[in-house]
Amino acid sequence: MNKIIKLAHNMLCKQFVHSKHFLPMKYFMLIGGFIGFIVAMVAGIWSGNELWMVVLNSSIGCLTGAFLFRIFRKVVAGSVRQVAMQKSRSTH
Repeated sequence: MNKIIKLAHNMLCKQFVHSKHFLPMKYFMLIGGFIGFIVAMVAGIWSGNELWMVVLNSSIGCLTGAFLFRIFRKVVAGSVRQVAMQKSRSTH
């Protein structure tokens, strides 16, 4: 029974990290860029800046958000891999 649980756990971790269900890097960067753009745009409009300044700050927010989400995805994927390896070592 223990081997079945171990196999199921390993398969779940592999599917989570290496499958289409875990979004590839490009989607994380797109989502992060979009969120960064929207947050910077709303903040710029709310503070009463001119339109050109809002768009400039939003483009910088887009790049910043994309790279932050890229780093976030790497950290999450690395953590999942590390936990999976620790679990597999502890069951041996």
